[in-house]
Amino acid sequence: MPHSSTWDAAYEASPADTDLANTLGTIIRSLKRDIRERAEVDHDWDDTTNAGQHKKVSLQEQGADPSIVANIGYLYTKDVAGVTELFWMDSSGTIKRITTSGQLNVAGSLTSLADNILLNNTVKLQGKDTGAAAEDLIGMSAADIVEVGDPGHELNINVATAAGLTLKIAAGAATKIWHAGNDGAGSALDADLINGVTFANIMALSGANFYVSAETAIAGSQISIAHGFGTTPRAVEIRLKCTTAEHNFSIGDEIPLPGSPGMYAGGFNTNTAVVWLNATNIAVSRSGSFIVADKGAGAGAAVTLTDGSWRLMFRAWK
Repeated sequence: MPHSSTWDAAYEASPADTDLANTLGTIIRSLKRDIRERAEVDHDWDDTTNAGQHKKVSLQEQGADPSIVANIGYLYTKDVAGVTELFWMDSSGTIKRITTSGQLNVAGSLTSLADNILLNNTVKLQGKDTGAAAEDLIGMSAADIVEVGDPGHELNINVATAAGLTLKIAAGAATKIWHAGNDGAGSALDADLINGVTFANIMALSGANFYVSAETAIAGSQISIAHGFGTTPRAVEIRLKCTTAEHNFSIGDEIPLPGSPGMYAGGFNTNTAVVWLNATNIAVSRSGSFIVADKGAGAGAAVTLTDGSWRLMFRAWK
């Protein structure tokens, strides 16, 4: 709102040296009023302990950055695309824009945080997604569990490939769980143990923990191969593979053999066969030819496989 008097050169020239003393009272009272009107724009101007304290700080837009002065810094505002934004200039002339579109200009004004940010548990550090919805980034739960990422969004952890990704338990040494040299063919884990069981023992598809045989001819009452583990395998798989078409089976078709003792291949095998294994071998012992259901028969008619038209394939996991 406009002030009661215009503060200009004429105002400051009053009273004149020739003015009568009985006019000074009015001039002095007007001066007090005019100082109060201007000061109380940003200050409390009353008779309490708040008198003189700031209510706010009003910074008028500047048309240009201030001039550099030794040992002086400037906090000021300028217009940016029609919005009044806050700036800081240090004594060397370095200018930082502190706000942008109603928010802190983190990228432009904050390059590092010298102190930790302390958040109470259940209070999360958040960001906004493309729909302007607040999403959790990181926080501490009420159960003292560090929670990273919002469950409704994908979490990507980017690390320097040379340093890799490490996991530190309590005060122990950091354990590297991933590094760039171990990500070939989609593999990313460098951990040796998962809850006390080696990862290779769970699902290794190559190397010393996995064995796959060549296609083995079917002959005699026992077909046996040496797996080379030195210990009894944890799991085995045996398949019959068709090499000459018969009974509506095509070349390349495979029939998994059940692994239970006294198994019947298919459900029609009247010749008992058993799969067995030990620290040296995996084997199939049988009393006669394999009998299975015809591949093309809707009711599954029993047919006898020709040994020479099939091969056995053995797989084992250590």
